[in-house]
Amino acid sequence: MYYELGDFGENSVIGAGSVVTRSIPANCVAVGNPCKVIRSFEGEITEE
Repeated sequence: MYYELGDFGENSVIGAGSVVTRSIPANCVAVGNPCKVIRSFEGEITEE
């Protein structure tokens, strides 16, 4: 199911199976049930 919740910030990473209940800020990693920000980072994610 999909519900319109809010914004997902640019360059954010959401963990698999996470239950997002509010907006997620930019440049962070968020996981859990309910989803919580566990780490913030500067800049963009790049593939090597």
